[in-house]
Amino acid sequence: MSGLDDFRKLLGDYRKLTAWVVGVSIALPLALDQVDLTPPWPKGIVLITAVWQTLAILLSFQLGYRFSRKSATRVIVLSAAIASVFAVLYVGALSQLTFLGSAGDGERFVKGFACSDDALSLEAYRRKCPFLDEKLINAAESVEQLWTTQSITMARLTLFIFWLVMYLPVAACFATFLLFQSRRTGGPRRI
Repeated sequence: MSGLDDFRKLLGDYRKLTAWVVGVSIALPLALDQVDLTPPWPKGIVLITAVWQTLAILLSFQLGYRFSRKSATRVIVLSAAIASVFAVLYVGALSQLTFLGSAGDGERFVKGFACSDDALSLEAYRRKCPFLDEKLINAAESVEQLWTTQSITMARLTLFIFWLVMYLPVAACFATFLLFQSRRTGGPRRI
């Protein structure tokens, strides 16, 4: 085998690895988007997630290149645990901090953490603030009448952060597994 043959093999491996990285980075958030589990803000969350996951995968490859089996296993287990915790937090936050618009198109909107002065001036709203039900929300002309702009922004950021923190360990878990397994030769080894 010549140096050129080695280079061709490297390019082939790189193409396969790139296909895996891009596929996983886009497929997972896209699947959740199809079942309406992505945050309603920001628009383009699937692409933002794909970029962040790709960066996490690259970082994992860079840092985990020489991981022992024990270290790789530790990273995989820890990453899976962190992803699981943030998945539960994210789904809970999505349930509490979003509502479906009254237009009937299934579009999801973000609630706020603090009611506006307008909402607090009305008894029906004051009793339930900031966790207003669909009936009260639909009676208002806009969400800005119900919650402060700052609290809506904070709720959006909370969902966004939970979403990203849920996905980054998934990418690290995947990359660490792939990297460790790609270095193995022969059959199973003991630690």
